[in-house]
Amino acid sequence: MKVNLASQGLSNSVANALEFCLKIQLPEFEGCEATVKFLRTFDRLFDILNSRNPLAKTFKAPMRQRNQHFWHGFLENTKRYIHSLKDTYGTPMTRTN
Repeated sequence: MKVNLASQGLSNSVANALEFCLKIQLPEFEGCEATVKFLRTFDRLFDILNSRNPLAKTFKAPMRQRNQHFWHGFLENTKRYIHSLKDTYGTPMTRTN
């Protein structure tokens, strides 16, 4: 998978666009709040796991002991979130192909 393409689709900008569509009450986007949460979660996860710039701040900085307060709680919550995801049959996504 090309990470650049995936990260563009799973981005905060797409989540913002979906929220805008909700705000102006476009019926096609009704109920997309879970998708917005998914997009924001994975956008931040990409930022944390792809952090290489030693001068970056917060979630875009490399994971270090001294900045653990920025990423540790998020990673714990994300782990629980991913384990809570289910397919349309109710099967946890972590148990599907």
